[in-house]
Amino acid sequence: MEHVTSYKDTGVKMGELLRESFSYASWPNYLHKLIEHVQEPLEMENGPRTIGALSGEGNEGANKVFRDLRRHFSRKSNAITSLRDTMWFHWLYTSPKLRRIAKDTARHRCSNCQQLGHSIANCTLVPSTSK
Repeated sequence: MEHVTSYKDTGVKMGELLRESFSYASWPNYLHKLIEHVQEPLEMENGPRTIGALSGEGNEGANKVFRDLRRHFSRKSNAITSLRDTMWFHWLYTSPKLRRIAKDTARHRCSNCQQLGHSIANCTLVPSTSK
């Protein structure tokens, strides 16, 4: 754990040095995340989950999701309502509880017996008709 703490201190110092030395450069958001926040997933109680959100690809993917939410699911009347709608749909989109519910309801439901997990084509309660 000492290595993680020393990395954080070194990363913050390096970020400050880069910002002071190259004040004219615009640093991308994911570079800031990578330098100064990469230790946070390592310090989690259950261990690291993923660092994909810290990558450039993860950042671009998140921007794509926000852009689509803004374009298709937000009111265009003013910036505040558009931002509120976008954040609301993003919360719905990323909520673990709601994703679990959606996963449960997305399974096939048989129109004959109403059981989850199969369709009427392979339902055992439907009498087979042979010609």
